Amino acid sequence: MSQEIEKFDPSTLMQGVKDRIKLKRCPKCNQELDVSNFCKDGSRSSGIYHTCKTCVCKYHKTHNARPEIRAKNIIKSKQYYQSPEGREIKRSYHKRPEVLEAARIRSRRPEIKLKAKSRLLKKFYGLTMEEYFEILEKQNNSCAICGIEVKPFVKTTHIDHCHKTNKIRGILCHYCNTGIGSLKDSVAILKKAIEYIEVNL
Repeated sequence: MSQEIEKFDPSTLMQGVKDRIKLKRCPKCNQELDVSNFCKDGSRSSGIYHTCKTCVCKYHKTHNARPEIRAKNIIKSKQYYQSPEGREIKRSYHKRPEVLEAARIRSRRPEIKLKAKSRLLKKFYGLTMEEYFEILEKQNNSCAICGIEVKPFVKTTHIDHCHKTNKIRGILCHYCNTGIGSLKDSVAILKKAIEYIEVNL
């Protein structure tokens, strides 16, 4: 009576070996850990990396903190995100609903709002937060022209500056800022406006 001989499959033996391996010793920290603490590595017979995840993370953190490596990584990152592929990936990432929601929640935090306002002050007016509040204090928290009370960082409070020299002149209310802006910041036109009003009182 003939019997069928089953073909030997080496993968079944290897799978059995993997199943039996529950613990592995990390050569870096010398700890015997569960195999779940090791990354997968298809190039090795065991199917897992020789060093545990914690040791791998520590190595990369120390390695990437070196000034020359950090500078190199920054250049690579900038070059990648300036490429068409990189820009598209960055754009699609920031459009993801979970990313938008996280950014919205984060932007509502008081300390984040304050940092954002501080960056904008420095970027557009060259002012620090301390200099901004110093100007307000000198003006007694009021408009430099009409004297109405102004509150910091609201839509009706404006930093007035010369558009030619970028010199900060003061902090104005919405109406005064719009008024001198509509009259082109011209002293001659403002004088004519004053004469016009005085004559027609």
